[in-house]
Amino acid sequence: MRRGWALGVGLVVLGAVAWLALPTWTGVGKSTPEPSHGTASGSSRVHRAAPQTPSTASAPEPDRLAIQGTVRGQKGLVPGARVLASVAVPAETLSTLACDRRSERSLLDCVTLGRPHQQQIQQWVEARHGEALVRAETVTAEDGTFTLSGLEAGTYALWVESPEGAGFRPEVLAGSASVELRLGVGLRLSGTVTDDVKAPVPGALVTAVFVEHSRFFEALTDATGHYQLGPLPLGSFVLVVTKEGLLGSPEPLVAYTPEVKRNLQLFRPRSLQGRVLLSNEPVAGAEVRATDDFGQEVSATTDGQGRFSLAGLAPERYALSARHSGYGALKSVDLEHLDGESGITLELRPAVFLEGVVRGENHQPLGKADVEVSEHLEPEGPEQRTEEQETSLEPEEESWIMQSVTTNEEGRYHLGPLRPGTYDLQASAPGYRGQKEEARKLAAGVTAWDFTLPRAIIVEGVLVDSAGLPVADELVELRSTASEDGGEDVEATGAEGHFSLAVPEPGTFQLKVLGERVHPLELKVTVPCEPLRIVVERLLRLEGEVVDGEGTPLPQIEVGLWPEGAAPEEWRIEQGSTNGRGRFSLPVSNPGRYVVVAELSLGEIVRHASQEVEMDGKREARVQLRLETGRRLSGVTVDWRGRPLAKIPVQLMSAPRSLNPYRCSRVPQLCVETDAEGRFSFQEASGDQFDVCVQREGFTPLATVHEDSGNPSCVRVKNDGREVRIVVGRDVFVTGRVVHVDGSPVTQFRLNGREVRREDGEISLLIHQPGVEQLELSAPGLQTVRRTAPEFADGVEIEDLGTIVLSP
Repeated sequence: MRRGWALGVGLVVLGAVAWLALPTWTGVGKSTPEPSHGTASGSSRVHRAAPQTPSTASAPEPDRLAIQGTVRGQKGLVPGARVLASVAVPAETLSTLACDRRSERSLLDCVTLGRPHQQQIQQWVEARHGEALVRAETVTAEDGTFTLSGLEAGTYALWVESPEGAGFRPEVLAGSASVELRLGVGLRLSGTVTDDVKAPVPGALVTAVFVEHSRFFEALTDATGHYQLGPLPLGSFVLVVTKEGLLGSPEPLVAYTPEVKRNLQLFRPRSLQGRVLLSNEPVAGAEVRATDDFGQEVSATTDGQGRFSLAGLAPERYALSARHSGYGALKSVDLEHLDGESGITLELRPAVFLEGVVRGENHQPLGKADVEVSEHLEPEGPEQRTEEQETSLEPEEESWIMQSVTTNEEGRYHLGPLRPGTYDLQASAPGYRGQKEEARKLAAGVTAWDFTLPRAIIVEGVLVDSAGLPVADELVELRSTASEDGGEDVEATGAEGHFSLAVPEPGTFQLKVLGERVHPLELKVTVPCEPLRIVVERLLRLEGEVVDGEGTPLPQIEVGLWPEGAAPEEWRIEQGSTNGRGRFSLPVSNPGRYVVVAELSLGEIVRHASQEVEMDGKREARVQLRLETGRRLSGVTVDWRGRPLAKIPVQLMSAPRSLNPYRCSRVPQLCVETDAEGRFSFQEASGDQFDVCVQREGFTPLATVHEDSGNPSCVRVKNDGREVRIVVGRDVFVTGRVVHVDGSPVTQFRLNGREVRREDGEISLLIHQPGVEQLELSAPGLQTVRRTAPEFADGVEIEDLGTIVLSP
């Protein structure tokens, strides 16, 4: 269903892939970010209380606990490091907020999924709300030991930071002793904040929110718009930039490298001005609304000259509408390419406006109910529109005949303008049966239509394994067998294996256990029914951890599983990623031998590790994959004549198996570009061998360096530290026609040794080395003709050789 009534403006899914690394921390002891330096480290609230010397012991408070341990860095125990303990408060800390009711992902993980999630994150961070609470902090003594005192019972996240690095440990129980914290090299982030005309923005607040446990790390930009953060721990972050009078949009960042530059952008609020007319006369008091793809609205009322002004708009697409006394207008505008437009005219025509309240059977209003209206189509064939329908409103926008909206907290909705006609109306809400009214004739003007939704039928049950133990976090789906899209509900089982699913009406349903943690199961259920007890067989599980060369757990690392002996081009049978603790868990259907692969792919940095593992029928097996720091991999790209090729995108892929499904055409950051001398360089590659891929359409490597990569655009190379030389050809089809002396076609001939039969004598051959590659044509009883493939101009894809005569 569409949100709002956007005028044919599709839902924009912000995909993109979350890339590249992160942070820096110069100025560890500062209490607040300082614009003059553009640097900071850690939360501003934390810094105000940061002790500068090891804390002295004090009498413990009654019923209070401590955490004791040491901090160890690359060179041994670390004195003078700052150690903090923090907690996340459910429903109050950003990292505890769910993306939606059906997702295990947090709101911070969903930053790429669209503007509503981004707006919520932006608003929380701007209000400095949602940060994990620091409960204790101290500084390590000369022997690297620390004590965090005054803690209530429970689990805490521990942080360690100093000028030489940073570290994070997510779960430590209060009262623990001998805890070791690892101080990694840390990650430093720097860059420039500019506005949408590329001017630097001084005094902008840059906040890096740690996704696993939402602590805020902050810095202010200096006079040149430059900022600097770090060192910070490895992990996933959401970057938020705020500045009064400007608009920002949160960005994801996955951080693994010591130094990363990320430029950020703020946008000037856009405005829209225009007039509302009826029969070329201005209309006063008309309501004008601008609605984005996600249903967010800004409204205004026209003045005595029919003029309106809408301000504070983000630079994106909007559905612009006007309504007044049963008349309406619709228009689509794209503010990314339109700013301060004053010539927009909305011409009113007779229109339908639908409004009302959605209530439950107890007559209480239902917020967040979905209401949809769509033009009624007769089942026997295409609709026949009346002359009134054809002429009353412009039919150019689909939203004239189909709109949907979500009710507010009072259960109210507004739809329109629509063109007068016959419509189907329906309303639905989670936990309630939907209501549909078909073939309702709607005339121009305001039509009031309320919905009363009866409670849905609830199917409850519990999921247990063969030993009778509850199965938690397994997805259970209930779908009607009577229709493809009716009566569906999906829920993850709770800690006790319990599930509760809602269906709109009695009937036969297909219940599916989707197989996240157990073998998939399907059964038919007649609803209503008694509570269900479903026994399932648990899958084998491969439990693992991905760490760096120093043993530090790595979050957000892609992991895949193949059967032993599977061909490299075969798709992995399971995939996942590590959590904030560097851990992963993959389901395995059957015992056997497998290959598990972990990969970090960030364009100039590719780390790869694999390991064989035996699944012997026990419930789980455990592995640890180590992504070592790699060496630089460099090379040169030349054409078939040895001339360097500049500005060629080159991508590095793990071999023989890669977990990266993206190419440069979709994610440009994954490639490096050759320089004027054809040279390219990848900052870091760890693994035995890689595929170097030329990602420019029409260019193909002529030969492999070591062995066939299985991909015509790639060359398999060994990661032995030597420079790679890639020879590239151009893809051109050579065409022509082979004839006898009398002009009749030669219908059977050989082209470069390949037998060809063509009644018209036509030839077509893909070549890669124009001016070098040889063509040989022969036929029984005729003389052989040899030619060199001709040169051709840039951009040519087909070169016609014309007529080629084979003489007796």
